[in-house]
Amino acid sequence: MPLLGADDLARQAVLALREKRMADALAFALTFSSTYGTLHPRAFALCAHVLTKMGHSEAALNFWDKAINYCPDRMEWVEQALRTAWATNDTLRAQQYVSLLHFLYCAHPSATFLGELEQHGHACHGACGIHAGHLRAWFILPQGKTFLLRSEPAKPVLQPGTLKKFPAGAHTLYELDVPLSANRDPYCIHLIANGQHVIGSPAYCSPCDAASPIKKIAVQSRRRAQQAVTIIIPCYDGYDETLSCLASCFASLTQNTTRTAIWVVWDHGPDARLHKALMRLSERHKITLLTTPGNMGFLGSVNYALARINGGDVILLNADTLVHSNWIDRMVKVAQFPDAATVTAMGSHAELLSFPAYYDRGDVRTLHETALLDAACRSLPQEMHVRKIPVGMGFCMLLTRRALDLCEGLDGLMLFRGYGEETDFCLRCADQHLKNYAACNVYVAHLEGRSFGASKSAYVAQNNRAIFQRFPHYNDQYNDFLLEDPLQEIRDHISRRACQPREGHLHLYPWARLEAMPRKDKVKSPISPGSQCFVLACGTVTKVLLRISQDVDLADMHFLLPKDTVALRDLVHKCAFTGLMVHGQFRGISQMQKVLDIPVYQAAMDAATTAFDKGDLKAAYLVIAPLTLRGWKHFCAYAHRHPAARFWVQHLKQVWGATPRPENIYALPDMKDMRPLQPSALLFTEPLQADRQIAWRTWLDGHGVADIPMGHIPAEAA
Repeated sequence: MPLLGADDLARQAVLALREKRMADALAFALTFSSTYGTLHPRAFALCAHVLTKMGHSEAALNFWDKAINYCPDRMEWVEQALRTAWATNDTLRAQQYVSLLHFLYCAHPSATFLGELEQHGHACHGACGIHAGHLRAWFILPQGKTFLLRSEPAKPVLQPGTLKKFPAGAHTLYELDVPLSANRDPYCIHLIANGQHVIGSPAYCSPCDAASPIKKIAVQSRRRAQQAVTIIIPCYDGYDETLSCLASCFASLTQNTTRTAIWVVWDHGPDARLHKALMRLSERHKITLLTTPGNMGFLGSVNYALARINGGDVILLNADTLVHSNWIDRMVKVAQFPDAATVTAMGSHAELLSFPAYYDRGDVRTLHETALLDAACRSLPQEMHVRKIPVGMGFCMLLTRRALDLCEGLDGLMLFRGYGEETDFCLRCADQHLKNYAACNVYVAHLEGRSFGASKSAYVAQNNRAIFQRFPHYNDQYNDFLLEDPLQEIRDHISRRACQPREGHLHLYPWARLEAMPRKDKVKSPISPGSQCFVLACGTVTKVLLRISQDVDLADMHFLLPKDTVALRDLVHKCAFTGLMVHGQFRGISQMQKVLDIPVYQAAMDAATTAFDKGDLKAAYLVIAPLTLRGWKHFCAYAHRHPAARFWVQHLKQVWGATPRPENIYALPDMKDMRPLQPSALLFTEPLQADRQIAWRTWLDGHGVADIPMGHIPAEAA
């Protein structure tokens, strides 16, 4: 565990910044971001702020990108990032940040900043949206001009709200907050300022009870309906994707025994060709085509269809998905659990159910690739078919009739534009003691080919705030699920079954190289050619991670030797590798040679060799203090093996105090110019990403040693 927590690192960075110790402030901020950035995005903002103060605005923008990616609704961050982009004449980034402002309705820019936007030719006039049962909006009007707020139909009458005014030169900035009526019927709100709709208007309000069936039916008719499943496909754009999705649905119907109807909801998209194609399919009775009264978004479209379904389970399916084989039967089987609320398939771009990993969401584009992965899922052992999950994902999610009867539809008074609506539904079901399940034996490709850009990230962030407000426990519950990652074993099995013969070499690396070789672009990267095998000898047990490169992205596969010797050898032979290419010298090589039983070759020194490997082991080195006990032991072991080298460790006393250590490890003195130390390299206990390399290079420049290389201490030495 880290010795310095997130708050400690942030405090040290801020203190150094106030005392104008800029290099130290940057070092603490960088350590904060590398250790805790994903949990505390303010670390990225702190790095950006320090770099800006040091005059390195271009490097700061990389960290502003990260901060805003995690928290696009932090208005003060967007304002600071925009000022930095303007200072560096980065027009592309400036435009991206300005785009966010058009969709942030829970917060508004300051009056001063609106003036700056005007000066830079980026006029921004307002935004509105629905948040936790309120219409939230801001807009700017010339003095003397008025705005219009009305609902359609005229009932329900809007409740009294709050209106705040702020002077902005010759204009007035308005902040509006109006409670919404929990009406049975859907309605929309028009907000018109200076004769034009504010962005987000008209805002469709679709309460969850608006999804209740619009007409009563006889019990016998309901029982017949409950035997069928209705697939709802909301459709707005994407001609090729939508027709491919429908074609895969039609092809799969012959392989499913469940009685199924396909309903497509046309939401007034921009492509007339698509509407005509859907009309033709409807005339041929291939689909039931519904048309919404106006552009209602995903959430409103789903509720519009739910209100017209008399009974039975419902599958929500995105129009940019591909399905295969008897996927409906497999999902319906899980839905028969007496406590099932929702059932979600594995897929690409499927959040926590993504394959090959929740952080690597895959990129499946063809029905052939879909069939390969679905067949692998279908062949899972029986005990791996189903897992409980905190929430389902709307790209392919079955809603049971019992859940719909209890919780009705999606809540359009809580959320806006249909982002996070399935999360809210699943959490409401959980409050009714129902469960959300993953059908791990079903794979559905989610192409996610359409880019929603700034609007999606802004709406998602604001909707998440509303969800966390209603369900304060959810964020911790979701993060705990990701940390535990109970689906890792299932992804491992899917990958083993999806492996195909590919020939070529399997590249063998020490475990320390794993972090330096990201999954993405592993074939293109010069330091991670082809398929890889990482080895760590731990006493009598050897850990092996296999990463197979083929057309379809696969998950990392884990083995423990000698227990999994046969399974590892069979998989390597299944892939038909022609040889084992060994990179470096480390423990476990001889065992792997015996286990894999393929020709072995020794690779020459490759591009992943660090600066420290090439250096003089009698020289002095600057070292960034490791924050974990494992990293500290690793570093001390290396220093002990090289007693002739001197290691000057930054912030040694603050992090490790008087902890026993080898005699050649020293605390880095407080000096602005480190050239007298004659350091040969700046070393880390872990590999660095490109943006942090740039920032640390800035740190070196601040200490007068900008020309020395950077690298990480090879863990295999320990």
